Amino acid sequence: MELRAVSWNVHRGRGVDGRVDPDRVLRVLAEEVCPRGSADLLALQEADAEAPPFAGLLPPEAVEAATGLVHAHPEEGLRRGPE
Repeated sequence: MELRAVSWNVHRGRGVDGRVDPDRVLRVLAEEVCPRGSADLLALQEADAEAPPFAGLLPPEAVEAATGLVHAHPEEGLRRGPE
């Protein structure tokens, strides 16, 4: 059995141009980092923070739609601390 894993630090959605653009992150995720069928496991660092303005930056549903993978912690309380 083979497990294909991908890890990516999205730096809270901030690109090299300094803009925070969650849609761009999702597009790059889907097209370059983890296209459908390319990985069994995806670990995203700094995809969310526990405080605004970054809380909810990349909703799990959007990542699921972009990659075809399913979030391992469906309950929000397991994903982040109180805001």
